[in-house]
Amino acid sequence: MTSADLHCPKCNARVYATDLTCMECGAPLHAHATPSSSPSAPAPQPGVTWLVSTPDGKEWGPYTREALQGYVNQGSILVSWAATDGSVTTNVSGVLAQPTATPQKSSSYDGIIPYKNPRALIAYYLGIFSFIPILGILLGIPAFILGIQGLGYLKQHPEAKGVVHAWIGIIVGGLFGFGYLVLVVLAFVLPALER
Repeated sequence: MTSADLHCPKCNARVYATDLTCMECGAPLHAHATPSSSPSAPAPQPGVTWLVSTPDGKEWGPYTREALQGYVNQGSILVSWAATDGSVTTNVSGVLAQPTATPQKSSSYDGIIPYKNPRALIAYYLGIFSFIPILGILLGIPAFILGIQGLGYLKQHPEAKGVVHAWIGIIVGGLFGFGYLVLVVLAFVLPALER
């Protein structure tokens, strides 16, 4: 049975497995978890479950982040309500804004080899090899174009890295590619002018 299959025995509203009280009617869902002599809900587990407080002082929960998101989607909980995990107090939007997974650690090669920005990487290699006279035009001009595209990609994805690689493609590729192109054009135009 999934959390979507759970319902309150009193009002038949959808509830989550971690709920101690129904958000719709307030009926206790786990009689063994909250003894009748206890006036408050059990303390939440820090960072795992959250108690939600309405502006008029009512407390609901504790809820997991997934359950909170479900109630916010239903409109049963407002993102402006206070939430605490026992050690940190914030509002519901602060709880939902926390990252769900630990961010990927960046590799030490991310800045050296920008594999997430292939245009900048290809521009770099084409630019480096564009100094070869015969291949200069064929490699330099594409290096220039790919370098510009790599910088454009960086504006949308700054984590991709490769700004230096893109600039090397633009500068070196442009210098040799267009330089050799001018030399080839002059090699054909100057003899024609001398006639």
